[in-house]
Amino acid sequence: MSIMRFKHTASVLIDGKVLISGGLWTESPRQPPIFADTELYDPATDIWTATGNMNNPRFSHKAFTLKDGKVLVIGGYDNKSLLSSAELYDPFRELWIKTTTTVHCICINEWKSFKGR
Repeated sequence: MSIMRFKHTASVLIDGKVLISGGLWTESPRQPPIFADTELYDPATDIWTATGNMNNPRFSHKAFTLKDGKVLVIGGYDNKSLLSSAELYDPFRELWIKTTTTVHCICINEWKSFKGR
């Protein structure tokens, strides 16, 4: 990774690369910065590549790789409050897309799937 992060997510994409999203610079959420940037790691080449910013900086969020190859990122916190937003990463276009999904609370440690996607 180009920067040290805490409370970020790591999502395995269908091509085997790993998407790292968001997080904090330190272990304390009271000390920004909170990241919106994302990176791709290619284990085949051991190369890290910047891949744009999410629409919202966030940490302690959840991320799910969907069957269509996109990654759904939901919830988490910014530097002020719990987020109710969600967004999709499209690895084919290397683009972050806001969604209309509203998240009321992400209060669990781990989800294995999201509505079967």
